[in-house]
Amino acid sequence: SVTEVDRYSCQGLEQTFDLLNQTKFDLAIIDHYGADSKYIQKLKSTGVFLVVVDDLGDRDLAVCDLIINQNYASEKIEYPIKETVQGDKYILLRDEFLFDGNCEKIFCKKDNHLLLTFGGGDTREIVECCLMKLLNYESRLDIKCICNTNATPVVPGGFHHKIHFYKEVDNI
Repeated sequence: SVTEVDRYSCQGLEQTFDLLNQTKFDLAIIDHYGADSKYIQKLKSTGVFLVVVDDLGDRDLAVCDLIINQNYASEKIEYPIKETVQGDKYILLRDEFLFDGNCEKIFCKKDNHLLLTFGGGDTREIVECCLMKLLNYESRLDIKCICNTNATPVVPGGFHHKIHFYKEVDNI
């Protein structure tokens, strides 16, 4: 069974450990930027098989049993353990969002507006990779791209779509 803890409450850590003390869990999966190395080490000390979903590589994950980084260019992060799965082939998406790379199957010819959004960190390289994937899409798209980066992504040569970048956007 799946049990969720309110990750935004101040009692999140206490709730997690209360739950672990009440029920024997074999596996814990953490997908939270607020889980620092102290939290991760304490969670691991309970004896669970510990999986962390990470894309920053900015905290000590040496006690983890498995690290999942599903992002493009994730191989640039060297993790302290060998048990990692990295790259977009490990992306955590519902089936309806997965496709084989052929955009023609996803969009109708009349669909021409595309919103690309990207989270924190330097997203320039990821945006450029996505733009490359759209090079072969024949219909002209009007793309709005929200990215968190100081450097404007490089638009590939031969890119025939209209694109506007929104950077460091708050309160969308």
